[in-house]
Amino acid sequence: MADKKQSISLVGIDSPEKSCKKNEPGQQYSQKATNFLSGLALNREVSIEVYGKDRYGRVLGLVYAGQTNVNLELVPSPRKASSTASTRLIASSSITGP
Repeated sequence: MADKKQSISLVGIDSPEKSCKKNEPGQQYSQKATNFLSGLALNREVSIEVYGKDRYGRVLGLVYAGQTNVNLELVPSPRKASSTASTRLIASSSITGP
């Protein structure tokens, strides 16, 4: 899959959805989630442990950026939580590469 765009659904991550329509904000925290995930994996070489496909046909898997398990980085922990953050996971469910 080198140099190919691929949408990945992250195993174990429920995330706020971005809007598919221009000028609509999407669900609460969707932009924050997208930015966080982009910082971890966008435009980086990643490896994917594939678990199959989701109901939309996207690859379902664990994503690794180097030695970092991206899926685990998206799971909130008491150390990472801020006083104003929602307790809901704030992780985008797909990555689109270059």
